[in-house]
Amino acid sequence: MKKLILIPILIFGLFIGARGQDDFQSRVNISLFAGGAVQTSNANNWGRYEGFYVDGAPIVSFDEQWRFGLFATANWSKYEGYSSYYENKRFEYAGGLNFGWYKEYLSPKFNFFAGQNLGVKSGSECDAQLLSAGIYHGSQQDLFIIGNTNLNLLKAYNDHYFPRMQLLFSWQAMTGATKQAFWNEAPIPNAVSWNKSYLELVFKQTFFSLGDKVRFDLKMIGGYDHYAKGDPEGYIFGGEASLHRLGHDDILSVYLEYKANSRFDQNFVAGGISFNFMEMLKKN
Repeated sequence: MKKLILIPILIFGLFIGARGQDDFQSRVNISLFAGGAVQTSNANNWGRYEGFYVDGAPIVSFDEQWRFGLFATANWSKYEGYSSYYENKRFEYAGGLNFGWYKEYLSPKFNFFAGQNLGVKSGSECDAQLLSAGIYHGSQQDLFIIGNTNLNLLKAYNDHYFPRMQLLFSWQAMTGATKQAFWNEAPIPNAVSWNKSYLELVFKQTFFSLGDKVRFDLKMIGGYDHYAKGDPEGYIFGGEASLHRLGHDDILSVYLEYKANSRFDQNFVAGGISFNFMEMLKKN
């Protein structure tokens, strides 16, 4: 845990001197995020999460369009269900390479920013369930390769209507897992690990932006996800409100989503908040 706490401190110290001026995104980003979800058919089934994300780009091309660096992130989550008592706790941390490309005036009307993370994630999970016949509990250790792509098309002029389109693509592929399970304290032989590989595609459209140098944005959200096991397909519908400085990424964002799976029997309402310290410190 002490090593994990040092990750954002070390990366911040390494990258705070990155040369060049910030464009759409800061050369160093430090964010905190948190959220939760509740099942629409049974409010006793709910979950929450919290975590941090940090990246930095000390290597910048001479034209200052390309940037290269590292990222690190970690999150904690908990889910509880009471139809038959169930509890799941998970801790995950990841790190790897971070790339970015910013093109001012990709066309006469639009600027463009693309970001890409590629790394490795480790996770540990513990769950327990109380049934009429006995008590189950188990644990699983996971290892993944992960990727995140962030594409942004931004109007190059000051416009309050539809100024930004964003496409987010995230995936993780399991490369290894170790599972232990017990029934009434007796080991379950050959317990099968849960494959947590998935991909998710999310589209965000800012449809209205209010303000001058500091902007308040309203966004529409739509998305699709596919999991290797469990509820295989899901659909996302929602909205987001955010604050940002003109020409820069979000400082604070709050979202509310409706998540429906392919069988529409385990649907959730989810919400969350994210805060970027470095975007807050920017000056126009």
